[in-house]
Amino acid sequence: GTLAGWTVVDEGTTDKPSRWQISNGVLYQTSNIYGGDGTGLAMRGTYLLAGQSSWSGYAVSVRMQSTDNDGIGVMFGYRDAGNYYRFSMDQQRSYRRLIKIVNGAPVLLAADAVAFQQGRWYDVEARMAGGVIEIRLDGQVLFRVNDSTFTAGKIGLYSWGNTGAQFDDVVVAPAAP
Repeated sequence: GTLAGWTVVDEGTTDKPSRWQISNGVLYQTSNIYGGDGTGLAMRGTYLLAGQSSWSGYAVSVRMQSTDNDGIGVMFGYRDAGNYYRFSMDQQRSYRRLIKIVNGAPVLLAADAVAFQQGRWYDVEARMAGGVIEIRLDGQVLFRVNDSTFTAGKIGLYSWGNTGAQFDDVVVAPAAP
């Protein structure tokens, strides 16, 4: 595919700009762009946005992997740069977490202390319907939380300080509550 219909957003200020490109059908982000020191929840990096602000009751699924050890993830329920949900994984900092950004402030919804494996493809699904958010990793429910702060919004693919982020097979489909 192409990047037509996608919008690049660079929030990080170190090692910018981002470098999103498609090669052999896989989407790569190869810049080390990041913001902050890696200790907070915000983790401002870069992301690609697509979709409509009116999308609601959906699941976004994506295959993703990284050859780097920093943050990679998926965003959903995106209203604007200060209001959205994000699931991300980080190998170096050993976490998987679901956060929401509300009026620019990050709020932790769920997390564990498990690092991803570099160079391994993961099937990730973020489902948002009926006030329930569900994150599935390789077909298994990882996090399930009740939150209806955002009931509609765009999707995004996320990278923080990650020169080896890779994404493939992005699909958005209706999801029942």
